[in-house]
Amino acid sequence: MNELELCSVVFSCFFFAYLIEKLIFLYLYRIVGYRGQNQTMDKPLGVEDFAAMEGQLRGCVEADKHYWQVNDVKCDAIHTAKTYEEFADRVAAAHLRPLEKADYKQKTPRGWNQFAAGSKRQTE
Repeated sequence: MNELELCSVVFSCFFFAYLIEKLIFLYLYRIVGYRGQNQTMDKPLGVEDFAAMEGQLRGCVEADKHYWQVNDVKCDAIHTAKTYEEFADRVAAAHLRPLEKADYKQKTPRGWNQFAAGSKRQTE
């Protein structure tokens, strides 16, 4: 692992911890109504509260993953794209993955005109 990858991993860990801290703060702010005063929670957090926080956290992590995926494509395309249209197309297709060999094997045999063949069988 080179120094740049290590920096990226450390940054991601700190960013993940920051997201967790902010989500907990925002959620407690919503439940308790914290406005800077010393207030205590009237009720403890329940299972559904933690499930909601987990859902928000998963959404934030997914958005973060998408951001870095698009950012990596942008950083690569800015140096190699010849036109702005090519750059924009690459960024727009950042979420796509290349086809694998297994994707080709999943073909289903079909006739040239499957609708005509289906209607012919119904009339017989």
